[in-house]
Amino acid sequence: MAKPLACPSFKHPQNSDLDKKLVLGAVLFGIGWGIGGICPGPMIAGLLPFVYREEANRGYVFAVFAIWDVLGIYAARGVKAYLDK
Repeated sequence: MAKPLACPSFKHPQNSDLDKKLVLGAVLFGIGWGIGGICPGPMIAGLLPFVYREEANRGYVFAVFAIWDVLGIYAARGVKAYLDK
């Protein structure tokens, strides 16, 4: 593809350094993917059939997803604070 469809040109990152934030982020993402056994995006789409099956399942699925989301946010803040030292 010569140029992107939605903007005038491709934007390439100027910084090509491998720092500890990039490496740790990639490692954490890989560990999460390995534990879950599925890519995070399709995992969300894969939960949809369970949401629409029964009323009891709907609340459970959303609760579990929300809890993991909040835990991930706080874990990311903790990792960022540790790496910024």
